[in-house]
Amino acid sequence: MSISVGPEKSPGVAEELARLRPLLQVEERWHASAVRYADVRQIKQALGTGELVPIYDNGNSHPLRRYRLFSPPEGTYSVLTPQGHKGLELFGSVARTVMREVGIRDRVRFSVTSMTRTLGYQQKLVEDPETLASPTSTHPTGNTVDIDGSAYYEMVGGVPLPVMHPGRYPSRLYPEQYDPRISSIAESVANVLSAEGLINLVPERVGTPRACLHMSAAPDILERAEHYSVLQLAGRTAVTW
Repeated sequence: MSISVGPEKSPGVAEELARLRPLLQVEERWHASAVRYADVRQIKQALGTGELVPIYDNGNSHPLRRYRLFSPPEGTYSVLTPQGHKGLELFGSVARTVMREVGIRDRVRFSVTSMTRTLGYQQKLVEDPETLASPTSTHPTGNTVDIDGSAYYEMVGGVPLPVMHPGRYPSRLYPEQYDPRISSIAESVANVLSAEGLINLVPERVGTPRACLHMSAAPDILERAEHYSVLQLAGRTAVTW
């Protein structure tokens, strides 16, 4: 199955897609020959062979609560390739180290809003004039995640409670006051990993209450990551406020 170009996007979305287009080309080259999962059957088969691994709360990031591993039958799933998993784990470990240095509590979790999408679901997103979805997206390869750039979770009694940028849902009550340092650290860490060639970073909707960090793992991240320590990468992360 191939993904066709959808209807014309709304003006603001079309402008943002034009900005993102050159940034996405790196990962599109990286994963040009990668398997793109058409449906849940293929995803289950890949889980059985180890080509994909299930993703849960790892102490640093938490999959969006709507995730259920195989529900709905076609959609976005909480699974990644070992390379995608390594990218997510490394991002979380480095960010946690930096957050501890500035006194941010360990109960914070980054919100993972998208991982592996079936080709069918990607097609639906492409056809929506308000999404930034691309027909050449690497999400169906299992190597790519989206991290919410304007919201995160606070674990309270083992329950993940969402904390959102005040401009996102103005009528909503927040369990904690939104801390902009957390999103700033996430972006800084992702920039370091990208500069080292470990991931491709594509910041989406920058400076808005709907900001997102789209990160795709390099094909050789498992080998490359062996040359770095978490402390090294954290030390290269510039945070100022």
